[in-house]
Amino acid sequence: MKVWQKIILGKQYGIKAWNLDTTESELSAYNCPARIEAEHGFIGIKRLERFCQLGCGVKCLREYLELEVPK
Repeated sequence: MKVWQKIILGKQYGIKAWNLDTTESELSAYNCPARIEAEHGFIGIKRLERFCQLGCGVKCLREYLELEVPK
């Protein structure tokens, strides 16, 4: 399962029927992947640090949303 699918299923942001593009668009307005990860821990901070730094903005949001959530 991908991060964006987990967000939708968990309804962390009041999401009902979003797809990847809608999820990215809505979250880019106020959430950096580092912030999302700090709140929900979908992939783990160590994996996040490989491509994302706190304060970088949302340039890496789509890449983050497409990562696989470990089981």
